[in-house]
Amino acid sequence: MRHARNLALEPACTVLAAIALALPACVGYNSYNAPNAGADMTVKHGFTNPNDDPFPPLMTESVRWVITRYPAVTNAEWAPPLGVPPEGSEFAVNLPVGTNNLVYKRTVERIGYGAVPMEPGRESLPTYHISRLWVNGDEAKVDIVRPVPGMVSADGHQATQGITVRLRGGLQPWHVTSHRVWEMNAMPIPPLNYVPEMGAKVPTATAAVGADGSAELINLPDAQAK
Repeated sequence: MRHARNLALEPACTVLAAIALALPACVGYNSYNAPNAGADMTVKHGFTNPNDDPFPPLMTESVRWVITRYPAVTNAEWAPPLGVPPEGSEFAVNLPVGTNNLVYKRTVERIGYGAVPMEPGRESLPTYHISRLWVNGDEAKVDIVRPVPGMVSADGHQATQGITVRLRGGLQPWHVTSHRVWEMNAMPIPPLNYVPEMGAKVPTATAAVGADGSAELINLPDAQAK
């Protein structure tokens, strides 16, 4: 009888195992919002470390997607192949506070198309800023502020436009599924975060969890909730 009961349990165990394999990997619920670091080099709000997966591949894929559809060169924005920056283009990428030297440079290198990391002396380059990353399981959203070529804002600075990119991934490579374009100059621009020196201490960040166990999403200063 004991042998019969064990045999009866095997189909149920097989089904449970199949369901477990079909579920997405435990990527978790994370958020990151380019915070300002304090004098002690600690972040004043809790966030997940931008150097850890899945953030680096999310930053690479989302910025690459935006620059190839919204290039920072006027004559490339509507020229075939659609949006691909012409050879010799150069633009800066401003990654979140807390990104270390190795991840910063490797991420920007993988973006390609003339992307360079934000460093002193490059402030005048057209710049793409990552202002927010949000991950929940195999879904993600990244807010990117892109430069709008040939346009200036009311205060005389280059006009910008926020783009929220939605991605899916987890067990498969992250890829863009949709996006939302915001009004000109509506999305706040995060402070410039220069590439830190190799081995330099960078702000550490941990996940912010609410009293109910949910991750807390904190927008940039003065930013409206999206």
